[in-house]
Amino acid sequence: MRRVACLLLALSLATLLSCSEIPTAPRLASVTVTGRVTDRDGPPLQGVRVLFDLETAEPGPPLYKTTDADGRYEIKLPEGIYRVRLDADFRAGYPPITLHGIKVGAAGAVIDYRYTGVRVSGAITGPNATILGEAAVGASGTSAGTYVSAYDLSSTGQYSLLLPAGVYEFDASSDNYESGLPRIHSSQVAVVSDTTIDFALSGFKVTARMTVNGGVPMMGASFQAIGDDADAAARTGLDGVATVYLPAGSYTLRASPYPQNIAGPRAVTRSIQADDALTFDFSGPRWDLTIRRAADDTPFAGAWAFFRDAGHNEGVSLTTDPFGRASCLMRSGTPYDLTIEWIEGNSYGEALFSNLSSAADTTFDFSVNAP
Repeated sequence: MRRVACLLLALSLATLLSCSEIPTAPRLASVTVTGRVTDRDGPPLQGVRVLFDLETAEPGPPLYKTTDADGRYEIKLPEGIYRVRLDADFRAGYPPITLHGIKVGAAGAVIDYRYTGVRVSGAITGPNATILGEAAVGASGTSAGTYVSAYDLSSTGQYSLLLPAGVYEFDASSDNYESGLPRIHSSQVAVVSDTTIDFALSGFKVTARMTVNGGVPMMGASFQAIGDDADAAARTGLDGVATVYLPAGSYTLRASPYPQNIAGPRAVTRSIQADDALTFDFSGPRWDLTIRRAADDTPFAGAWAFFRDAGHNEGVSLTTDPFGRASCLMRSGTPYDLTIEWIEGNSYGEALFSNLSSAADTTFDFSVNAP
């Protein structure tokens, strides 16, 4: 019995000694960091993410907190030297801010930040000076050798950006890209003090009527106008008409048919100096094609077919049905190159057919060397 007791005592002592020798990872003390983020003119800013990265550590997911309604935040961090980044909501009009060499010691830290800079504000209006409830203004440029950008999404027709003094490019647009209202671009705007810049998203009324099959209105087609200082986009309605508003200038006007099995787009260059109206008719011969496997002449379902004209300015994209068939409307008399592609398992294949042309409805039958 004594021998058993001695053995148990020896095992207990061995266990205590071995546990005391096991190395443990150093525990990093967590200290409290608090702060408050405010606007240049005093009001607290809610929803600003305050992100902390150790300057000496490898880049990784930062620790962060988001400011409350009073602009305040509180976070637990290990001691160290930090890179602190402030990210306001991207629609709020404040640029991202990065602070380096911020020390967090054993007693914690209080890190407040008050935005500084030049305030640019103004109104965003549409045709006939109507106030736009969904519009945005963005600015991007360089200040003191650092790239700066800010963006304000407005619901009131008024915007406000707070920027370091510098030279900026401004873009003003409707929140709906296909509203027909122009996106206005202004470059090389020097911002040195608080200033007001109003943006009028309006211009001359330009309509595009899109038809097919000898005058049938095409619904859902896209119309785009692209210029040096403005661009706009809209889709056709039940009447086949799309409307955009453009400041005076030279534009590329592009009409893209719908659905995608109609050859397009069609584009023209036009100088807009007054209200204008255009018509794009996509009538043309119907091409019916069947794609087969050369090995056994069976229909090839799910193959992709791409028609392009010689300059790759227009074409169609098709996918064959379970019977290997697809149909499209093409421009009469225009030669097209056809590329057929497929993926099966890890295998990719491609077949090319050149200079296909027909002014009348035509049926094509293609064989490809697919497995």
